Amino acid sequence: MTTIFNVASYILDIAGTITTMKLQKLAYYSQAYSLATTGYPLFNEDFQAWRNGPVCPELFALHRGKFLIRKGEFVLPSTDKLNDDSLTDGQKLLVEKVCKKFAECSGSDLSAMTHRE
Repeated sequence: MTTIFNVASYILDIAGTITTMKLQKLAYYSQAYSLATTGYPLFNEDFQAWRNGPVCPELFALHRGKFLIRKGEFVLPSTDKLNDDSLTDGQKLLVEKVCKKFAECSGSDLSAMTHRE
């Protein structure tokens, strides 16, 4: 199974530089879409209900204090490595669909959506 870090890295490959809030929400919706369509999670990391919507604390720790995040800015703990190849073609397609669906949404828009759900 891949990790949220690899999914987030792939999201940045697709979306480019985005706000950290949008990154969190795209990871959240990727996980939700995977669970809804396949019955399986993309990754094991969990989300918590924070003021601005769901946040994965492990991912937050890597971008704490940043507003924008760019590909290559993750510094992973210990010997973990980013590896986009850890995502299957099907998982990549799923993440691509989520990114395309929400491409025009801001992090605040996505946050508001999660609050309505």
